Amino acid sequence: MAGKSSEGADSTPGENLEEIVYRTLKGAIIGHRLSPGAPLAEAEVAEALKVSRTPVRSAFRRLADEGLVTWRRRKGATVAHATAGEIKDVFYVRRLLEAASAELAAGKATPRDIEELEGYVALEVEAFRRKDVEGVLAAGRRFHDAVGRMSGNSVLASMISIVVAKSYVHLIFYDAFDSPEPRSPGEHRRIIEALRKGDAEEARRAMEAHVRSSEDYLDLALYLRPRDVASALSGDGRAEREV
Repeated sequence: MAGKSSEGADSTPGENLEEIVYRTLKGAIIGHRLSPGAPLAEAEVAEALKVSRTPVRSAFRRLADEGLVTWRRRKGATVAHATAGEIKDVFYVRRLLEAASAELAAGKATPRDIEELEGYVALEVEAFRRKDVEGVLAAGRRFHDAVGRMSGNSVLASMISIVVAKSYVHLIFYDAFDSPEPRSPGEHRRIIEALRKGDAEEARRAMEAHVRSSEDYLDLALYLRPRDVASALSGDGRAEREV
């Protein structure tokens, strides 16, 4: 990394270059400044952020692990992209699996489990108040993973964790998170209430309605395309997204 510095990217003391590049790229994706399918050339990103290619490559790998970037050695990287059909398939499977998990969890959730779920909803509401999209999504994933675990079926819980992660990538890309009031906390509370009462049928219906609502709010025409990667990473393409 000789001859390069991190001066072109915002940083805080103690952050390494990989973390700076990762956070900057992720912010541009979550902020809808980089469109699905947009090419990410190592050299262009490195030049824009005034770093070498090594931390850029490491950041690409991390983002690929999260499903936000498609990265292949010698073939380069692109922002992840899914067709409308692929998105529909993910939410269809998620709806089936999570409805089953909620139904099973209704007969097993303990008072401590209910308290745990309520804690995740509180985190979600607080993140929404801070206009923290990542925080909203992280709290939601923890909620859904917990319901899967409460089902008592480890195979089902594992499959739910995978499909929820896939669907949340689509939420990052295609949910504007611009409603004046958050939708998810109220929907999560309806699931919690059904679990508290031990009402398996109501838990199933509440979970199905919630997953369907998440899919219905996706907008595949959400993006404004900046002139180039440099403008996207500097924030010139569009103001940072807020909830």
